[in-house]
Amino acid sequence: MQIVRTDSADPQFNVFIDCFPETLPFYTRSERFYDIPCWYYSFFSKPVYFWDALAYAVEIDEQNKTIACVGGISWGYAFRQFSFKPDATVPQALTKDDWVNDFKIFQEALADYQNINR
Repeated sequence: MQIVRTDSADPQFNVFIDCFPETLPFYTRSERFYDIPCWYYSFFSKPVYFWDALAYAVEIDEQNKTIACVGGISWGYAFRQFSFKPDATVPQALTKDDWVNDFKIFQEALADYQNINR
């Protein structure tokens, strides 16, 4: 599961669940995670100057309708003024507190699930 925060002029892209409509709210149900942020840039036009993702690995129990976070990482990129390419942000481990705060964003899509803290 992944939440993205940006400085987009379009408010729907300031904070959003990064997923495909058919997998909402999950980015993927695969054991593998691969993401390439897709924004089109030119020297004079940058739709976002920063893109910060908080990606969580979760265990889902479909039968008991529970979800548990097993870990997470923040990652992303930022543009410097007059730059041609973004700089990667230093990935950092996320905490249980991060998960508890971000779970509020996932909650509507996971209304039938109970969050189990481990």
